[in-house]
Amino acid sequence: MIDLERAEKVFEDYSNNYDRNNLMMERKIEHTYRVKDNSNIIARSLNLIEEETNLATLIGLLHDIGRFEQQRLAHGYNDLKTGIDHAKMGVKVLFDDKKILDFLPDTRKYDKIIQIAIENHNKFKIEENLSEEEIKFCKIIRDADKLDILEIFVTNSEDIEAIGKNNGYALSKDITEEFLDALFRGKQIDRKYQNYFLDWYLNTLTFLFDINYPKSFEIIKNKKYVDGTLDRIENLVPEDKEIFEKIRAYMNKYVTDRL
Repeated sequence: MIDLERAEKVFEDYSNNYDRNNLMMERKIEHTYRVKDNSNIIARSLNLIEEETNLATLIGLLHDIGRFEQQRLAHGYNDLKTGIDHAKMGVKVLFDDKKILDFLPDTRKYDKIIQIAIENHNKFKIEENLSEEEIKFCKIIRDADKLDILEIFVTNSEDIEAIGKNNGYALSKDITEEFLDALFRGKQIDRKYQNYFLDWYLNTLTFLFDINYPKSFEIIKNKKYVDGTLDRIENLVPEDKEIFEKIRAYMNKYVTDRL
């Protein structure tokens, strides 16, 4: 049986071993709890049995556990810059170091699904040759994670230029034709290939092309993530307002159509 109350206590105890006065660390903890809640909401919308809903919720709680060691070892959260894939680090912590036994002491039957879902939550695409059940839990955590990334982009009070600099991008007024062509064809571009700030920033909206479930699109529509993301950047780069409005119309129509 999955005891979520116990799992949350174990997570709190684990996170207390790290510097919670570090703002970035605390933000990751807050992100974890929101993703956990998103996972629960999506799972319930799919009418999963209670144990499956609890499993999806637990995966949400555990999906970023590798961030703690990443921050401790490399003092950052950019996987490319730190050289640490936080999903793989999470699998190491849980399964190589046996931390999963603290979260889930009673059964090992879920270990494979938990490992696969965590390994795939931050990848550009879900790996091939998985079972339908494994794919389902991968999709739930990927939706839940992306929803909170969109939430952060809309609600984060940090200056956008500072966000860009923290991720290695100086403010640029360039939006590449390659990016726009991909966006208007409903295609996501892997962020590791992007060199311009506006491509990187707007690519968050292309996360929507990898969203899977109606409940996720309902949340996106109700919380106005498309408008919120674009509202924050339009005033900073007013000369690109026309293209921003085209993106707004295209992305909002995509959300409506998926609903």
